[in-house]
Amino acid sequence: MKIGDAAWMDALRDVVSPQCDQPVRAVGLAWAVGLEQAINAWAARRAYNASAYDSGDIGSQHHMLPGMPDASGLATHVALAVTDDAVHAFEPKYKVSVLGRVKAPEIKHPLATWPRAGLEVSIGPPATARLQGWAVEGRPLTLELPATGERHELTIGVTAYDDEFLAILTAP
Repeated sequence: MKIGDAAWMDALRDVVSPQCDQPVRAVGLAWAVGLEQAINAWAARRAYNASAYDSGDIGSQHHMLPGMPDASGLATHVALAVTDDAVHAFEPKYKVSVLGRVKAPEIKHPLATWPRAGLEVSIGPPATARLQGWAVEGRPLTLELPATGERHELTIGVTAYDDEFLAILTAP
């Protein structure tokens, strides 16, 4: 199982479903705009600390990337669950074993709930960002509730699973 693959997303659906008041039609995983740049900066700082102090142990002290919420207050990673009447946002929790095996997802806490009626969703064209030398493809995803002025800018992947999620999210 990998984070974001079909089995992991099914497990994520199982975790968020009890926290939603209606059956979950789709689950998606998004991340904060600029997360790739923040991780690259963190990795560069970690490498610099390790080399500046001539010790690999110094770099391991920075093992956690600080949370980087978007400007409007969501988490670095956001699990979105779509029901018939609402879109629910949760902060997911990832667990990886010492051997690199990904464990089933958990939810740290709910972040927000928006009514689908009046929620404007816009999706931008795919773009490629660099994450420690690797290409990461994503699309801008904007959730906006004009009635309250609330706006969240996120990034979502370009897999077939993401396409299915977006089709349900944007359906009337």
